[in-house]
Amino acid sequence: MIDKYYSGTECGIITDVYVVTNDNNESILIDTTYKFDNLYKEITKKYNIKAVLITHSHIDHIDGLKFFEGTNIPIYMSKETKEALSDSRASSYYIIGEDSPFRNNNLNIIVVEDNEVKKIIGYDIKFLITRGHTKGSTTFVIDSLKAIFSGDTLFPGRHGMTTYYGGNHVEMLSSVDRILSYPDDYTIYPGHYENVLVQDLKFLKDLNIELFTYGKGFRIDTNVYLISNNDEAIIIDTSFEFDKALKFINDRYTLKGIFITHSHMDHIDGLKYFIGSDIPIYMSEETERQIYDRNITSYYMIDQNPPFKKGDLNIIHVNDNDEIEIIGKKIKVVATPGHQKGATSYLISHAIFSGDTIFKGRHAMTTYPTGNDEDMKNTLKKLLSYPENYYIYPGHDDLTTVRDSLFLLNE
Repeated sequence: MIDKYYSGTECGIITDVYVVTNDNNESILIDTTYKFDNLYKEITKKYNIKAVLITHSHIDHIDGLKFFEGTNIPIYMSKETKEALSDSRASSYYIIGEDSPFRNNNLNIIVVEDNEVKKIIGYDIKFLITRGHTKGSTTFVIDSLKAIFSGDTLFPGRHGMTTYYGGNHVEMLSSVDRILSYPDDYTIYPGHYENVLVQDLKFLKDLNIELFTYGKGFRIDTNVYLISNNDEAIIIDTSFEFDKALKFINDRYTLKGIFITHSHMDHIDGLKYFIGSDIPIYMSEETERQIYDRNITSYYMIDQNPPFKKGDLNIIHVNDNDEIEIIGKKIKVVATPGHQKGATSYLISHAIFSGDTIFKGRHAMTTYPTGNDEDMKNTLKKLLSYPENYYIYPGHDDLTTVRDSLFLLNE
């Protein structure tokens, strides 16, 4: 039996914690959280914890280990994760301005190796070292339960970020392929977000998607998506503070194109770093008309003008149903007005990059200049006619699926 708990919002994101139990009510705890106090009490009151498994060294997955110091409960982790516990950078404690509390820990740590199988409370658990998010990230596979506990290596619709200390994009892609080699009916239990079947993520073996979120200093983080193929990449939308992402991107890839969903400033501000560049920037003709307009782009809200003028950028216009071949991928252009006239979504394999058209649980506002309710209704019908297992990658917040967005057609 697998039970799932949530905690740790104080660290900026909810962390998933799993309890695997046998018929004798003996249990394994998989990961802990930041501010684990209340959840620890709840779990230990209900379960007889015999072992703890740790997927990786980040604070939001290890902080609750404080409650296991001085006990005999074995804590399984990779050698690299054990070493990272005492390092404030590798464990991300530096993000909250603290040193790691595990410098001189009294934990009963058992180091595991890649492909090692251990029998714990009657379950054969296979340990896969799945580097990429951190040096020692580990995935746990229990074949008898058809369960894969992926930590922050693989989420619904994308892999984990590789920009943290010790992250490695090449290793991440290898790790993703490894996890997705399991049968379609295995369930992936990630370190954040919802569970997902392997079959629904198979497309990620051929589509490498990395998420960057920047610009919270404005109002809300903007999602910037990077799609790569070997050492070439494209990005979808830019953001405020885009120079932070650009430095990372340029260190790893040759940027071959930028795709813009709509003209609001929090999605185009980073284009100022491409003034005079020959990198093609794809957008609708209507969106280009808007990007120089202080009011339509909403730059008036911060008392600024758009940071570029006509002729500064290498803009290529796209139209509905165009197909663009770039970095070995085929990108379909889908006109999706509603939030703005000229708004565009991009379809790559099973992935719909929707900008601010559809978010998780809602569609975008239509009250901005050039927004239109009727256009939005028609756009929703269009986008939600794609297969239900297609993922929607919005311009803000968490991703969603066509299946989980169908209710919007009845609103």
